[in-house]
Amino acid sequence: MDGKGHFPCPEQGLQCRFVATQFYARAFPREIRDLIYFYLVDCPDIIMFGNPHLMQPTHFTMDPLAVGLPMVREVAEMYFTQNTFGFALERGDLASTMTDDPFGLGFPPRDYIRSLHLTTSFRPLDQYRGVTEEEVLTLFYEQLKSLTLITRKDRLCVNVLLDTHFSDNDTKHERMMLNILEVLRQPIYDLMHAGTKLDLTHHN
Repeated sequence: MDGKGHFPCPEQGLQCRFVATQFYARAFPREIRDLIYFYLVDCPDIIMFGNPHLMQPTHFTMDPLAVGLPMVREVAEMYFTQNTFGFALERGDLASTMTDDPFGLGFPPRDYIRSLHLTTSFRPLDQYRGVTEEEVLTLFYEQLKSLTLITRKDRLCVNVLLDTHFSDNDTKHERMMLNILEVLRQPIYDLMHAGTKLDLTHHN
């Protein structure tokens, strides 16, 4: 196995799958398996999807070819429920992660995710090239709104870090800040009313 948790050849993956199948089907009850899964996938850092230095869902423990689909689903459930995942909202990939099965695991992450760290940054409109304020705010809203798709919002913890670069006593900047707060309002209220623990931090 290489340093990224991948098998260099298919034969090694097949050997691992045989052992994993025996482990899943015969060796231990679910409670014991969950303890083992926890130590396999627990990550002390915030996981940014696509960061090769942090455990990704492409790790061999969540590869159906290596451990079999039944075990993948159990491991992935532990992976998503026990770790904190980070998204930069301006990248626009939070909504697709919530609505699709981007990692081919057989279910969308929204079924199990319990902890999110979200960051976003706003600059004066003249620093955006060829993008209107409406387009910027619409993307922001769509990313936040996708959080309402999470299955167990009552078990969800969300930390939102809002970073702005506005000047004092500038009416255009003040107007944009008010629009940002208005976009935040409905998704945040929906989550709070559903029982989500939410922390919003603003830096300017």
